[in-house]
Amino acid sequence: MVVDTGTAITTINEFDARGMNVDYSRLARIQNSRGIGGQAKAYLAESCHLYFGEGRESADVKPVKFLRQSGVEKASQEMYPSLLGIDVLKNYEISFTESTVILRKLASG
Repeated sequence: MVVDTGTAITTINEFDARGMNVDYSRLARIQNSRGIGGQAKAYLAESCHLYFGEGRESADVKPVKFLRQSGVEKASQEMYPSLLGIDVLKNYEISFTESTVILRKLASG
């Protein structure tokens, strides 16, 4: 996933959703999304549990958007990353090393 402070809702692309065995028929259809990967059908899950760092850390995300490409022109479009949005990031302190993003869970107050 890419850390994206400009994304309000965490968004999972079709490539990652396939690896998660997401059943789109069980999700609510919402307005299409458009971005660098082109246009995609968008679906909303009421909640999703994401695991970070090989399952050591996790976050409940409510809601989460899942994308399904429509009219893929280039195979590389399917490889655009999923986006970790501000809905999750607001609960973490973010720091960076040369090639790594480090998320530290904030103490709940």
